[in-house]
Amino acid sequence: MEELRGSVKMILIDDIRSVTEGIATQIDWESHDITICGKAQNGEDGLRLIESCRPDIILTDIRMPRLDGITLTQQVKQLLPESKVLLITGFTDFEYAQQALRLGALDIITKPFSLRQIENAVLEAKRILQDERQKANNLVQMEQKIKESMPVLRQEYFQLLIRHQSDRDNSRKRLEFLGVNLEPEHLAVMVLEIDRFGDECKSFSIREIELTRYALQSIVEETILAHANGVVFRESWNRFVAVFNVPELIDISSLAELCRDHINRYTRYTVSIGIGREVGQIHELSDSYDGALAALSFHFYTGGNGVFLFNDAISTERHLTLYSHDEEQELSLAIRSGNKLRAISLLESLFVRLSILEPLPEPAKLVTICCELGFMMLRTLQEKLPLNETTVFEKKLQDIRSSSTSFLGLKSEIIEICVKGCERIEALYRNEANRIIDQTVNYIRNNLHEDLIVSHCAKRVHLSESYFANLFKKITGSTFNQFVTQERIEQAKRLLIDGVPVQEVSEMLGYLGRRYFSDLFRKHTGLTPSEFRQQYSGREQVD
Repeated sequence: MEELRGSVKMILIDDIRSVTEGIATQIDWESHDITICGKAQNGEDGLRLIESCRPDIILTDIRMPRLDGITLTQQVKQLLPESKVLLITGFTDFEYAQQALRLGALDIITKPFSLRQIENAVLEAKRILQDERQKANNLVQMEQKIKESMPVLRQEYFQLLIRHQSDRDNSRKRLEFLGVNLEPEHLAVMVLEIDRFGDECKSFSIREIELTRYALQSIVEETILAHANGVVFRESWNRFVAVFNVPELIDISSLAELCRDHINRYTRYTVSIGIGREVGQIHELSDSYDGALAALSFHFYTGGNGVFLFNDAISTERHLTLYSHDEEQELSLAIRSGNKLRAISLLESLFVRLSILEPLPEPAKLVTICCELGFMMLRTLQEKLPLNETTVFEKKLQDIRSSSTSFLGLKSEIIEICVKGCERIEALYRNEANRIIDQTVNYIRNNLHEDLIVSHCAKRVHLSESYFANLFKKITGSTFNQFVTQERIEQAKRLLIDGVPVQEVSEMLGYLGRRYFSDLFRKHTGLTPSEFRQQYSGREQVD
């Protein structure tokens, strides 16, 4: 803008010196920011002055020696097309002057003229000149802004192009405008996703994230452009898209493998790549992009750092069944009983069977089926656990459904739900079992004189005889009968020490005969009841 407001240079050409001197000195050109940089008395001298001074405005008589105004105008327009030529002419030269106007002169000043006419004509020329310069400057600034925003414009255009149809001719014009070296036929799309970038960049600053993305994009661009025409742009924070003309000397899967290998080799990151099918025309590009996305989804099975083609993503329409009703029931029973090892074994078997399916099922379908399995497990857990304990499992299943986990990640999440659920049920069973056995132990100790048998005690706690017997031994470490006998012996010891006669002790503990009791006591302690009492009490007593 400062250049536009600066002084305008002007030269005067007339074969009458007094005319040029009068115009130069009798008008206050300095007040108008106009500088007279030279005067000439013929056309040839005037042209040389124009070449050296390069004025903005040229005020010249139309009839001059050596070089007339028309020829001068022609040469000025070739040398300085933006300069403004003002012609001074007599009435008889008017048609001659009209020709000069057609050749590019700005205006005609007819003789006789006043200094006011000259001044007004020059100021108008200056206004026009500065308007044109302002427009040119605005255009330059606009072009500079367009140039600076070209990467964004390219990205926006290709974002639309991979999702919507476009005709060949308009696409070619747009590609030329964007400066993209890409032909509108024989195209393919490659979608590249940075593996686990969300976890990797959690501690990064924005600048570090941008530098990382720029470096990866540059590697992909250099690799592709070494073999094909194309463009690489960002689709999201962790994903790039490459649109390229299918090369003749290398197949597109090998090109993708080069991109994957270069990123793996030159950075600490890996990428997953999906490749769409080749399309003949640019208006079919969205088909290739959709195929690339479908192929990319199959990295669900690899966990990353691999290449999948569109053909790999073509799935059959067959019904996919991961498990039978009987297997579902068996898994439910294992979870319901807290049998962690059995439940894990069943799940591992299901996932092994799934991993060897040919062809691999579409990941979205598999995730749905596995989530259905998870919700079946959740329903079983809800039957056995308090509601506040199952909400965490329900949230985890919802996270699985909405997240982009891998096959191994999905398997791990499902098994983790199973393991934690079984462990919690087992803990509840263990607590309940301890409560039941504690209750039974108290009953035994308070009823040692009764005829204590397994069936009676099992019935009291509403368990089957065999299950109760196994549970009792698991918790106490003794069989039911061993425990009852041991408790009776311990009670007998306390009674004997307190001086209770052997016969009474035998009867108080439910033994019908003293001899049987004495033999049993000696078997467990190595002493007869009398010997035991004498040893521990230090006195003899007649029984």
